[in-house]
Amino acid sequence: MTTLIQDDRGAKLERLGAVLIRYSLVIVLLWVGSLKFTAYEAMGVHEHAINSPLLAWLANMMSVQSFAEVIGTIEILLAILIAIKPDAPKASYFGSVGAIIMFLLTLTFVFTTPGVWQPGYGFP
Repeated sequence: MTTLIQDDRGAKLERLGAVLIRYSLVIVLLWVGSLKFTAYEAMGVHEHAINSPLLAWLANMMSVQSFAEVIGTIEILLAILIAIKPDAPKASYFGSVGAIIMFLLTLTFVFTTPGVWQPGYGFP
């Protein structure tokens, strides 16, 4: 009987953890996506994107602010898709996959942005 109660508590804690992680990610994506609509963040994202072979073509096709707003809109859309999991799990799945792709794409900036990796400091 005691083991059954402990298993139930563990399952509840696991579900709570999953919800906290999901909605923390949603908050971060909404926040970062919204920042792309400011001039400061637009310049920052543009400086990284113009050095990326995966994004330079898009960054060069539009203005700095327009490019950042497209990226911000995508981030906000992904946040919304992830947030609607209780009502639309399939849509949330696509939001999660999109977020994974976005994070991997962002990670490539470490290898393509000049000055990110500085000799003598070890791992960037």
